[in-house]
Amino acid sequence: IRLRFPNCYVGMNDFACFNPMLSRFEEPLVFSFAVEGSLNDLHIPVLKLGKEDDSLGISISGNVSGLPDNDLHSSFPHFDVSATSSEIVNLANCFSPLKEKVAGIIENCKAIHLNGSASGSATAAKYVGTVSTSVGNLAIDASAHFNKESKRNTFSGALSTGNFNLGTLLGNNDLGALALAMNVDVALAGKKLDGTFNSDLNYFDYKGYRYNNISADISLDRNHCEGKLFVGDENVEIIADGALDL
Repeated sequence: IRLRFPNCYVGMNDFACFNPMLSRFEEPLVFSFAVEGSLNDLHIPVLKLGKEDDSLGISISGNVSGLPDNDLHSSFPHFDVSATSSEIVNLANCFSPLKEKVAGIIENCKAIHLNGSASGSATAAKYVGTVSTSVGNLAIDASAHFNKESKRNTFSGALSTGNFNLGTLLGNNDLGALALAMNVDVALAGKKLDGTFNSDLNYFDYKGYRYNNISADISLDRNHCEGKLFVGDENVEIIADGALDL
């Protein structure tokens, strides 16, 4: 297989016969695509999709294997997605209307840019990279595993940010910036959640004061929760731990 489709235009509403929701996408998209290899081992050197006004841009490259068998695996070392917040809200509303508060939070980001690598299959997904917005940047290393037989799904990852303006994001003048490092390792089976959450706040602004040196550890075991909180600010010192049956 060797195919090239450079600088094409595609209208998503042309495919409304497959999904009526696509009829809401009226503006055409610029599309470039190349693929080579065999059906069970495809290499995609370029896949680009976006709008001419640059309000939406998707650029990925990588490999897809496992076709036509039901063993699909994908790996995209280059995964780059950018969009204005207004474009994200418009796209989301095409599928399901967003609540006003949620739409406002997205709008406060101004623009969102994902840059990293992604991979996935029917039983797993992984993303390593950054999420950049006007209110701050996030570094993410996240993975998920899905087990259809046991219906137990696991999620793990690390998230960090050096200076994220939470107040601007939420539209709350009492809140300011924060620097956070967090690790999550949880499992979800039905409505039962168990696992651990560990976070370290280098600083957190609240009502004009910057609180420093905060850490929290939480562990969940289905109906039981245990937690520890430490605040080592020069004006506030808290050491607390407790347990709760849910």
